[in-house]
Amino acid sequence: MYKKVSLFVTTLLISSISCFAQDTKCTDFKVGTFEYSDPRFSEWKVSRTDILQIEKSTVSGVEIYSSIKWISDCNYILTYKKVLNTDVDPSDFIGKTIEVKIIKTESDRYTCHSKSDVMDLEIEMVKVD
Repeated sequence: MYKKVSLFVTTLLISSISCFAQDTKCTDFKVGTFEYSDPRFSEWKVSRTDILQIEKSTVSGVEIYSSIKWISDCNYILTYKKVLNTDVDPSDFIGKTIEVKIIKTESDRYTCHSKSDVMDLEIEMVKVD
């Protein structure tokens, strides 16, 4: 009986360790293609490199180009650099910043808190590539 319990505990411990070893990290989301999980933003597709993020609306054709400055593995600042195909004066956006903090990661998605002078929201992004 003792051997069975010992084997069970050992197997459980090894399984737990291997699960923790595969934890997704914020750095897994620094680069890639993303979509918003919130249906309100489903038209927006996001592609990101180490230094640039481009958001494109599949409905209106608006394109938003932002530089990225990584403060830490889970915190970055987006700064609007260029806005195309919009009826709004792009100069209203250029230079504005959004502070982003990744607060939760899963295998293919992360939840972040985004804050600027006009918004403060928590949103989930899904990595599609």
